[in-house]
Amino acid sequence: MADLLVDSAVEKVPKWYSGKYQKIRSHRDAYEATDFFPDLGDSGRWLRFTAALIRDFQGELIGAVETLEDITERRLAEDALKRKGKRAS
Repeated sequence: MADLLVDSAVEKVPKWYSGKYQKIRSHRDAYEATDFFPDLGDSGRWLRFTAALIRDFQGELIGAVETLEDITERRLAEDALKRKGKRAS
């Protein structure tokens, strides 16, 4: 995602991350997305990634940062709670 931002190709973000991303309101050049990667690990992994441009004090682009967070355990716990709630209804 950071490469799209650095390349000034923000219009391609929806193509690559359709329905999985959102713009971060607190930063004008930042996006985050969550996606499932079935080929990672034994049974796939859920990853949350955030990308943001870094600008100097004059507003010139000097780089970007992208973070990846494995949220698989959290996602599995949320899904288990949802299933439990549906059974209790």
